[in-house]
Amino acid sequence: MLAGLLSEFCQQYPRVFPTLLSGNTEHIVAAVEDHSIALGFIEGPPHSRDVKTDPFLQDELVLIVPAAHAWTKRVSVPPGELSSAPLLMRERGSGSRQVLEQALERAGVKRRLLHVAMELDSTEAIKSAVEAGFGVGFVSRWAIAKDLRLGRTFKIVDVASLRVRRDFLITSAKGVALQPVAEEFRGFLFARHDASRKPRRSSSSNKRA
Repeated sequence: MLAGLLSEFCQQYPRVFPTLLSGNTEHIVAAVEDHSIALGFIEGPPHSRDVKTDPFLQDELVLIVPAAHAWTKRVSVPPGELSSAPLLMRERGSGSRQVLEQALERAGVKRRLLHVAMELDSTEAIKSAVEAGFGVGFVSRWAIAKDLRLGRTFKIVDVASLRVRRDFLITSAKGVALQPVAEEFRGFLFARHDASRKPRRSSSSNKRA
């Protein structure tokens, strides 16, 4: 999503040459704090008082499983069954992992009961591992919208009474004025995406395989 927005912005301002640093929430917040980057885009609350945040887009984490998995033949699975499945999780320090663990705890699924089969450092890695049959995992609905249209070999499975929603946040250093180009890009983003906008659900995402 961000790559497309950067491309559009650079077409509008052809003399701007952005630098994009990729990392989990913890890494991006640290880069904002030490002024390595002007703006950060994070997926979970920052554990720092030195940065400020604004909601940018609303997202939802959904469970994906291999296309041939038995769960795809069910309308939904109860949260308790997640403890019996090999779970593919983001690494510690990831905002996605923090949000997911909190949501699972609220649904009565204790972290100590989860069978974490593998920790991975990106959404793409989780998608590939699910396709390869290593387990099941939670990923951003935004991140798989194109995959579902192209018919990737994984499916979304509904988990009963579990909704993992979060805001993507734009973060910047407190007490520091943004440079004009960074301020312009920030305004550009909000002009195109209202903070309350939700990702479009795929028409096939909740159907049985």
